[in-house]
Amino acid sequence: MSKKRLLVVLLAVAVMSAGISAQAKITIGATLMDAKTNWFQWVRAGMESAAKKYGVELTIINTNGDPSTEISTVENFVQRKVNGIAVGAASQTASAAALTKAAAAGIKVVAYNSLVGKEGQFPFVGVDNRQLGALNGQEAKRYITEKLGGKAKVGVVYSPKYGAISLGRSDGFEEVMKAMPGVKIVARQIAEDQTLAENVTTNMLTANPDMDIIFCWNESSFEGALSAVKTAGKTKQLKVFGVDMSPKVTQAFQSEEDIGGVVTQEPVNIGYTAVENAILAAQGKKIAMDTRVPVVLVTNANLAEFLKAHPYYVP
Repeated sequence: MSKKRLLVVLLAVAVMSAGISAQAKITIGATLMDAKTNWFQWVRAGMESAAKKYGVELTIINTNGDPSTEISTVENFVQRKVNGIAVGAASQTASAAALTKAAAAGIKVVAYNSLVGKEGQFPFVGVDNRQLGALNGQEAKRYITEKLGGKAKVGVVYSPKYGAISLGRSDGFEEVMKAMPGVKIVARQIAEDQTLAENVTTNMLTANPDMDIIFCWNESSFEGALSAVKTAGKTKQLKVFGVDMSPKVTQAFQSEEDIGGVVTQEPVNIGYTAVENAILAAQGKKIAMDTRVPVVLVTNANLAEFLKAHPYYVP
């Protein structure tokens, strides 16, 4: 090998080694809003997959949906001088100031699941939460029109706690229902976790024994409502519509008759893309300001096909 060719090879190796070294030094901090749920566990799996692919150091903190914990976590990431932050914020405003300071310090911030700060301030990865509810509403509308003659009594399990995430879903669903003259929303109850959702659904069914439809805004409330309906012996009487699949929801699909439809997100994809975008931005690469991950309507008609493509929802 000529000296010139050897020099070219050595330079190439040096450049590659420098790139690998630089990449290995990248550190990403990420937050989960509620690590107890399957949904955020799958988000975590996606995040870890991205970190492994790019060879970066990833720290994931569960904030339990608490704004003060979220703020202190972001401040800690800034003190540690991470290169990027992927934040699943509990609200649009709570940690906006802390994240703005992080960005001012040169840290690349990516919001996922919920928008943060002013519109367009930080790159976003996620879904249109109002669309999640509206798609559920459209499927419920089809059922009410075809099976109930256009008339129905509806209950809604919602939550104001997470702002545009939770309220966007229930608002999207209710907007479709309110546009149907024969539909009446007879009950609205707040619940974030499975136990509370089971209790409030039981109360709704007691007060409205002829209820036809129940909408639930998230995985935990969905599972709680399904349990309450089963306990009440009303699986053949009404349909439950909700957001986000889980192994328990799959079991209910397979063994009961009360699920009307599920509009589900792609949590693994969301977690992966959020961390990947933070990494790419930290590397100085341009990323999209608004990355929308597709949502899927799951019914008995496409359940088998959906589970083949998403085996982590199989019990």
